[in-house]
Amino acid sequence: MKFAMVNNMRTYLILFAAGLTFNSCKSKNDNSKENNFPSKVHLVRDIYGGENSFVYNVTRILTGKLKLENIDSGFNGLQIRVWYSQSFNDTSQLLVLKRMSDKWAGQIFTYVLQRDKKTSKLIDSIVYVSSPIAPKSGWKNIYGDLKRLKIMDLADMSALSGNGVDILDGNGVSVEISNEEKYRFYSYTSPTSFADRWWQANNIDEFLNITQSEFDFPSYQYYGRQF
Repeated sequence: MKFAMVNNMRTYLILFAAGLTFNSCKSKNDNSKENNFPSKVHLVRDIYGGENSFVYNVTRILTGKLKLENIDSGFNGLQIRVWYSQSFNDTSQLLVLKRMSDKWAGQIFTYVLQRDKKTSKLIDSIVYVSSPIAPKSGWKNIYGDLKRLKIMDLADMSALSGNGVDILDGNGVSVEISNEEKYRFYSYTSPTSFADRWWQANNIDEFLNITQSEFDFPSYQYYGRQF
């Protein structure tokens, strides 16, 4: 199963981002008050491309539209968000894993970017469903996989030596990790395609397949639009 961030998806997301820009500041401010902010003042922020990164900012807008708390200023505990996307498909998914006071919880979001029926242009609207999930083999095993595959420490794919291959089509994944000390954001392009080339791509690809199996949620690649 392939999950990949494709180059041409940037063009697709630009249309969406353009329609949401006017409300992005409001969404971010509205959710910030709900954030489970840590007491630590000096937080390390590791965002590929910085805060002006296109993919990072689209993720911030989606965070507001899904009515999620902002975690880019830290989180009391551990929270991991895995954003799944596919080019030429307006249905996407988000996996949220949280650990607070040694208690784990999971949630899966499936959302559709609504279009104007007359113009087919993306508009400022998202329809989504969410449900709680738990791993079949237990949270201890999932956390073990996170550590074994170094998911919390992987570099962005663009930082890997020799990266420069253009992908014309495919799927994508962006990962957010937040705790009391650090916030990280990185993305991968076609990790399955490059699993033999970079161990980092292999690790993220393996983790995606593990979560798909452990949480037993259907991939949007197969069921398409459900709204």
